[in-house]
Amino acid sequence: MRRLLVAFAVLAAACGAPAQAPQQPKLKIVISVDQLTPELLTEYRTQLRGGLGHVAAQPSFAEGTVTGQKIAVSGRSAGVDAAATSRWFWNGTSFATDVAGAVAPRTVPLANSGVQKLLSSPEPALVSPPYCAAKAKPGGKRFARAAGDYATFSTSPSLDGATLALAAGLIQDFKLGRDAAPDLLTIDLAATGAVAQTYGSGSEEMCLDLFALDRELGDFVRALDLMKLDYSIELKR
Repeated sequence: MRRLLVAFAVLAAACGAPAQAPQQPKLKIVISVDQLTPELLTEYRTQLRGGLGHVAAQPSFAEGTVTGQKIAVSGRSAGVDAAATSRWFWNGTSFATDVAGAVAPRTVPLANSGVQKLLSSPEPALVSPPYCAAKAKPGGKRFARAAGDYATFSTSPSLDGATLALAAGLIQDFKLGRDAAPDLLTIDLAATGAVAQTYGSGSEEMCLDLFALDRELGDFVRALDLMKLDYSIELKR
């Protein structure tokens, strides 16, 4: 889903305007990664040179009152922030909401269309870097996917990529971080938990998932910087 995220970043660069920096950030972003245990972070810390390593190193911003918008995005229905006024989650085949009567902002159908296009063709197995290849076992699939295979998509790094791409687009749709009232965006990334349950936390697939998440989060942070927002970002422990 990196193409989707890059597209949103280009859009952000074209229409974003610098924000004046207040005492508190105008946009607070809180990211949770399902089943990202301290043990996994410790094992992979030296390998994480992208966004996951960057976000994990950020201190928690001092708590402040969020008086603006509260938007939530999740890769699973159970992980979406119920307190958010606009919330979108992956339901197994598309991003949807449980808010009655909610009108989807333009990014939601774009993200769903992007996923459908991605799944219209088969996906070959990922190529393992040496660190992950050392964990390989016979019969490992490395997220190889047939066309239309939503189940494998939902237990692969591609799900987190789609979730982050949607989050980047919603920042633009809702103009988060552009008003005086501070906004909150919560992002729940579900792929790591799904990979742990399907393949095991010590598997080659888990290794590939964390490497991919590191890259995807790096793209997401770069997209935020292109938007020239006054924001804080932290990993929920």
